[in-house]
Amino acid sequence: MKNIYGRLKEMLKKEPAVKFAAVVEGRHQGMQILWSEKNFCCTGEEALARRWIPHLEGAEAGICVCLDEERIFVQRYISQPELVILGGGHISRALAALGKTLGFRVTVADDREEFAAPEWFPEADQVLCGEYSEIFGRIPETQADFFVVVTRGHLGDKECVRRILHRPFRYAGMIGSRKKVAQTKADLREEGFSEKLLEQLHAPIGLNIGAVTPEEIAVSIAAELILVKNQEKAQTMDKSVLEMLLAPGEKILAMIVDKKGSAPRGAGACMAIRGDGTSAGTIGGGAIEYEVQNQAHRMLLEKTQTDRKEYQLNNIHSAELGMICGGSNEILFLKISGPAV
Repeated sequence: MKNIYGRLKEMLKKEPAVKFAAVVEGRHQGMQILWSEKNFCCTGEEALARRWIPHLEGAEAGICVCLDEERIFVQRYISQPELVILGGGHISRALAALGKTLGFRVTVADDREEFAAPEWFPEADQVLCGEYSEIFGRIPETQADFFVVVTRGHLGDKECVRRILHRPFRYAGMIGSRKKVAQTKADLREEGFSEKLLEQLHAPIGLNIGAVTPEEIAVSIAAELILVKNQEKAQTMDKSVLEMLLAPGEKILAMIVDKKGSAPRGAGACMAIRGDGTSAGTIGGGAIEYEVQNQAHRMLLEKTQTDRKEYQLNNIHSAELGMICGGSNEILFLKISGPAV
């Protein structure tokens, strides 16, 4: 089966979101489509895919729709969210570790060398040192950016917020007392920033959980990041899954396309499996994942292109599979071959 995941990776570098569809049941089972405002790619009949897109465009992400006697799973992928932490103190150190755990690509910046040290932030993908007035030139603009301003003083905070408000962002938060926040907003209002734009600033930052220590404050900020991130119903393709799909050789992509009850993972969760037993990603772990891996190995041996199976997780089957939850997961299996296009 044609490998379109290289295109997915390239599209996500340039665009905030990419739509994906895969035929789960029907004559074209296994056909996959990628599209956005500027790009299009599919693994089957192009004319058919283009005819379907207007009908799939408005479909809710993470569900299956019926079209032309075909059942089609629709997903919306976004690029990996970027967490930019401005200020390198103890809150930042705890937040960088949490951000990485939550799936963000983490950048930390400070204007002091001793606080902009990679060894101080081992989990960060990037640590920058420089004046805040120039450091933004080293941070590419994307619509997936989450900014947390926790510099050592009022002037640094205001400089960072000023520059954030001049660029696209999904989240911008600033630490500080209500008095400091009010003064910063008043100063920026005098500089010409609109009230509507200033209202998008989360300040004081974080959810109100009574946090006191730097670690607790980092948790409150991380909770607010999750709240904002998950307001948009979309999926981030697991980096390890994508890398395996782009690697040479044949592999199976197993994707949950429907979930009922309290199964551990929802629609869109996926994993890639190679014939040598290695895998990336997860569809929930436990014995069900073992069964999915066995099915993937059978498909590779039998050279099967696509398949669909439903795994029941009711109380009886839960005991058999080592699970403690009920419901079911429907899995679409796709054989992905060769280099990506």
